[in-house]
Amino acid sequence: MNTALFDKITKECIHLYPFKVNGDYFLFDTESLKVASIPQDIYNIISSIIKNPVSLKNSTLNESYFEEIYNFAKSRPVSLLKDTSCVLDRCGKFSDLKTLRDLTLIVCEACNLKCEYCYLRDKLDKKTFMDRETCRRAIDLFYQHADKYVHINFYGGEPLLNFDIIKYATEYAVKTAGGYGISPSFGFVTNGTICNDEILNHLTKYKFLISISLDGPAEIHNRFRKFKSGELTFDVIMKNIENYFSHYGNKEIIRFAPTIFYDNYNQLETIYDFFVELERKYGISFNAFSDIQYVIGKTLFSSNKANGFCTMLLEYGKLIWKEAKNEGKVDKLFTKVRIPPHFFKSIFRNKIATSKCGAGISAMVVYPDGTITGCKQFDSATVRGLDLSWGNVFKNEFNDELRLLPLKPTHTALPKACKSCFIKNICTSMCPGLAYYANGNFAEPDQRMCEVQKTFCKLSIWLVAKALKNRFSITNELLDYRITFGLRPSKDESSC
Repeated sequence: MNTALFDKITKECIHLYPFKVNGDYFLFDTESLKVASIPQDIYNIISSIIKNPVSLKNSTLNESYFEEIYNFAKSRPVSLLKDTSCVLDRCGKFSDLKTLRDLTLIVCEACNLKCEYCYLRDKLDKKTFMDRETCRRAIDLFYQHADKYVHINFYGGEPLLNFDIIKYATEYAVKTAGGYGISPSFGFVTNGTICNDEILNHLTKYKFLISISLDGPAEIHNRFRKFKSGELTFDVIMKNIENYFSHYGNKEIIRFAPTIFYDNYNQLETIYDFFVELERKYGISFNAFSDIQYVIGKTLFSSNKANGFCTMLLEYGKLIWKEAKNEGKVDKLFTKVRIPPHFFKSIFRNKIATSKCGAGISAMVVYPDGTITGCKQFDSATVRGLDLSWGNVFKNEFNDELRLLPLKPTHTALPKACKSCFIKNICTSMCPGLAYYANGNFAEPDQRMCEVQKTFCKLSIWLVAKALKNRFSITNELLDYRITFGLRPSKDESSC
């Protein structure tokens, strides 16, 4: 190969990332976000160039291939839109904020189940419940610093153990919203074991977004999700699900939140078919993967199982593609796998992802005693013994240094481990809560979750490539599709 061509290619190829998904080969430009479907021989040669650039000089491949690779890589890259200075400055004082959009009320620290994989399973026997005064103060404080469209989420423990406070909070939030020019929506996460007419009527009236924990068919779900007495929960939950759907007019705002483990690999199609049947029965769309659950000290959920989970994700992608192709419905690619929507959008629209962690900026959490933190994920810091509370609804004192402490790595500069990552320009940045849970360090990404994010991106590219090769139309409406929190407009950025 001539020296000029060699120099050009080695200079441009530093931004190229070749990868393989389910038997297909791709080339991803980490700067311009372009994607190419490539044959295996090109994949092999680019991989060898990246590992050892000198090997390119001895290549016998036709030089026209390399000219094509060079032309692919040389286009003007998209600028890296990481805010390196002013985001935290603009959010410096809580008293000045008018940016809050998400409030999570931990209405109780108690649960009627004891799931093996719950990282708080040994901390839910406090049996502490939020009272009306705490609830009222939390909503008032939130509204004083809130944006126009807000979402109030109820969490536990099992939040329906304190349904009276959910009912009170909803009615109070609606009653007082007008004075602030605010439009609230509501939601909660439930284990699905508690249900009655009063609850159903309230949830229906206020159009609650409901997320029901359900791990799959009985033999899979009952493996870990049991009552404290040891009794199984599947039949109880399925009966209650029937009640939820019979009451709800808008089926789309009822979700299932499964937790699927690496050792369910051989049962993946069984799990998939189970949720497909629920979809057909109730006329809904579902996100069939939830976050990976890890529990410190539990061998079954240890970090070395992440690779098995990623392999399972790719196999799951095959099932989605098979169904989408057979039914001719490409929207299933966008609604039935928990791929962050920004992966699709960034690749198709050639845009850098700019979302950052909104803990303490767009989101706040209030616990039963009035303690405030920035995000429910920071419970992981509590598990490790770190107190990240930056205020209390009963005091007019807020520690802005603690409020913004976890955000500095995600808002000021890329963490060192991220600088060479091929999705650094489309990843919405690491979660500091998960980082601290994994490493005891807000600035060191959780490598398990990083691998999952990379797999999601690869799977996104593969699914889109399959759709295009089969002449499916990828529309802007599909790219923008997501089930939002109630009626609140979706936003791509969490910034001041």
